[in-house]
Amino acid sequence: MLVIFDLDDTLIDTSSTLIPHKIKACLDEINDSGLIHNDFQNEFSKNINVHNQELLDLCMNSSDGSTALNYYLAKLNLKNHLSNKGANYLLDKCKKIYYSSPPKNIKFKEIEGAKSLIESLKDNHDLVIVTKGNSETQLQKISHLKSNPGCFKKIIITNEYDKTDHYKKIMKEFNYKPGNILVCGDKFNTDLLPAKNLGMKTVHARFGRGKLIPKEFINSDYSVEKLSEIKDIVNNSQNLSKKG
Repeated sequence: MLVIFDLDDTLIDTSSTLIPHKIKACLDEINDSGLIHNDFQNEFSKNINVHNQELLDLCMNSSDGSTALNYYLAKLNLKNHLSNKGANYLLDKCKKIYYSSPPKNIKFKEIEGAKSLIESLKDNHDLVIVTKGNSETQLQKISHLKSNPGCFKKIIITNEYDKTDHYKKIMKEFNYKPGNILVCGDKFNTDLLPAKNLGMKTVHARFGRGKLIPKEFINSDYSVEKLSEIKDIVNNSQNLSKKG
């Protein structure tokens, strides 16, 4: 089989590694901005650890960081403590911080079982990564995989949310029929829906924010909460001919 993996929150535990770092940086920006009134700034600084935990919980349970920041900064009611222009400036600045490249020294962790899964599949199956993001950042994450990147026949880093064209090119390059391709990812719309539309098999990896979505709302062929389950899915698909 051809097995295509997403990277973030599928093989690398991006959410729990990056989100706490990003939240702290955003709150430090608000606290040190010099834009908010002294009385509010003093109270905010005094309770910054409480704010940190509240925003962290919100981000971990929101569909994305932008949504969480919009809600939380509105909740802080910053417009009562500085001009509308200033409030919008801080919101935009926090979003830029949140979506900026991570520091070079940050250590990403694998999703539990990633190394074992990759090592168990690499000899008898073709493995590929298709991931969205900044090239330098994604390569930084890949370098933290415990398995040799050479285990993957191809690694594609794209700026496009829709992975359809990449899936088509991979299918043609490796000469597989859609039914002999398994796509694994945590986001249905960006990772799995394009694969389903092409007739590929899909596995919803319930990690990161992917675990927030009820299973009944995800129209994937399989749903896993441990990467080890993917090995069983692949093994049970051996009745499929390897190549078209």
